[in-house]
Amino acid sequence: MMVGLTETSVWEDEIYQIEQTDAVVAGEPNLGAGQGIPNVPNQQLANRTQWLKGQLAATAALLSGYVPTARMISTGAGLTGGGALSANRTLAVSFANLAEAKAGNVATKAMNPLVVKQLLQAMFEEQGASGALLPIGTPIFWTSTTIPAGFLEQGSVCNRADYPELWAHAQSSGMYDETGVEKTMFGPGDGATTFELPDWSDDVIRVWGNGSGIEPGRALGSWQDGQVGPHAHDLAVRYWERNNDGGSTSRWDPNSGGTEFVSTEQNTGVENRMRNTALMMIIRAY
Repeated sequence: MMVGLTETSVWEDEIYQIEQTDAVVAGEPNLGAGQGIPNVPNQQLANRTQWLKGQLAATAALLSGYVPTARMISTGAGLTGGGALSANRTLAVSFANLAEAKAGNVATKAMNPLVVKQLLQAMFEEQGASGALLPIGTPIFWTSTTIPAGFLEQGSVCNRADYPELWAHAQSSGMYDETGVEKTMFGPGDGATTFELPDWSDDVIRVWGNGSGIEPGRALGSWQDGQVGPHAHDLAVRYWERNNDGGSTSRWDPNSGGTEFVSTEQNTGVENRMRNTALMMIIRAY
């Protein structure tokens, strides 16, 4: 009856090579005792095999806790391509287009940088139901003599066909003067193809009271000339004059003398004005 080799789970550093001088004697392999020499290499290979088998079993036990064959990839909102790990999987992201981003009613799509840029630009430029961030007709101060795209300088004469949204705003703004007399309002231009933007050159903007009672009846966009409010200057003007009663000394005579004119010269000029800085005013046109 044949008996199999006894396998030990150990890594053999080398496999014995049978030499020509070795006695070919069968039996239990024992290299030290010189017995069963033909079976020594087989024993060593069997030991290695047993050791590798144990290592593989241990590795499989570890991996089974991390990636079992039944493990799934679940995709959340905006992702597709999930499923079992037993097959190759490609995950994909669903991106919103500009129309969906503007509507703001899709919760299962992401936004890429291009759509974010387009959305912000649209929010500044388009005048939807809720109005743009900077609606057509908005005036702003500008710190350059070069006017940026989308704007016109105040006081400009414009073609109605070139700026239809601005022309529509001018007519519905509440500060359109169809006579063209009030230059601080939108004007009719030539009455057919052009219109005028308000001209606020060298003026200070005053916030419209809209019924506050400070200036009853004041119209939006109306111009107002400069004015000095009621005030008084208390001046006491007296001077010495020789008496008229025959005396030889001068005395103070509060009843004598004529009219004296007193003027102030410090910090005076051709107008009344506050400290100021000159900036360009531009109006959102498109």
